[in-house]
Amino acid sequence: MEHIDARGKNCPLPVILAKKAIDRGEMAFTIQVDNEIACKNLEKLAAETGFSLSREGDGSILLFHKGEGVPSGVEKTTLQIETAAGRTVYFAASEMLGNGEEELGRTLMEMFFFTLAQEAPPAGVVLMNGGVRLAADGSQTAQHLQALEKAGCPVLVCGTCLQYYGLEGALAAGEVSNMYEIAAFLGKAEKVVRL
Repeated sequence: MEHIDARGKNCPLPVILAKKAIDRGEMAFTIQVDNEIACKNLEKLAAETGFSLSREGDGSILLFHKGEGVPSGVEKTTLQIETAAGRTVYFAASEMLGNGEEELGRTLMEMFFFTLAQEAPPAGVVLMNGGVRLAADGSQTAQHLQALEKAGCPVLVCGTCLQYYGLEGALAAGEVSNMYEIAAFLGKAEKVVRL
């Protein structure tokens, strides 16, 4: 059985390495990672590709095995990627809207997402870099992102960015995502609006 050592590798490399093993036709393999964000992203990959996934040892070694069904509690994101087709996705790489005073920029961003939540939901929202703070506990904007989610709008939050800012356990809205998934999601959108 193949063993992939992905410790110390940033997103999306663990997902890409696992995907390459799947594409080579591997029916069972292990991949070792060193952070929970990578584990969550690999769980999504397993669900999307029909692999079962179990954790071994201290939980840092994940066993992919074909043919035992999709792990419970893991949502398929392929449908989300398809929802972006022909529609608008909003991309925020900062917690502020525009340049200038920080307090004003944060207020404008919160008002933007409040307004967006009052209308028909867009195809999705992608949060990267400082934009991940919008979905964190304590953010006024998180409640508007939750409203968008309830209306059927996927909110993809960069896992590497959450890890960088020390927000892995503080996600109040959206779902942890990776560059592989985000790139596919943005690529399907008819229009991407950068905030």
